[in-house]
Amino acid sequence: MKQPLRYTLAIVAGIVTAMLLVAFIEGIGHSAYPPPPGLDFADQEAMKLHVETLPMGALAYVLGAWLIGTFGGGVVAGVIAGSGSRLFPGTVGAVMLAAVIANLIMIPHPVWFALVGVFGTIVAAFMAGDTSRRFLGKPE
Repeated sequence: MKQPLRYTLAIVAGIVTAMLLVAFIEGIGHSAYPPPPGLDFADQEAMKLHVETLPMGALAYVLGAWLIGTFGGGVVAGVIAGSGSRLFPGTVGAVMLAAVIANLIMIPHPVWFALVGVFGTIVAAFMAGDTSRRFLGKPE
């Protein structure tokens, strides 16, 4: 497979993996902590009030989904690319970071949650880069 095609496939597969992981984990979280009946997800004020009343476990599912999705997608991208470059996990991490920031803008969250979400996503992308390099047997 030619390198540009492989690299493109790596990034697309990493982003798709990340999104699927986030959807799966958040789906489990919604099952464990279902939203109240009739909640209008398009109403920002209703969402703000809902988030303020969420238990810590519900917030942990969301953070876990973001971090695990970033890590998993980054590792997939890095391994498929096969180059040992941190560019591919970093690209997945950048896309996920943009999604996290967009979510935080659209739905107000506690400050601590926003900080952990943003910085945790960055750390997860770096860890994915290191993990994919180790998986490929590339020296540090």
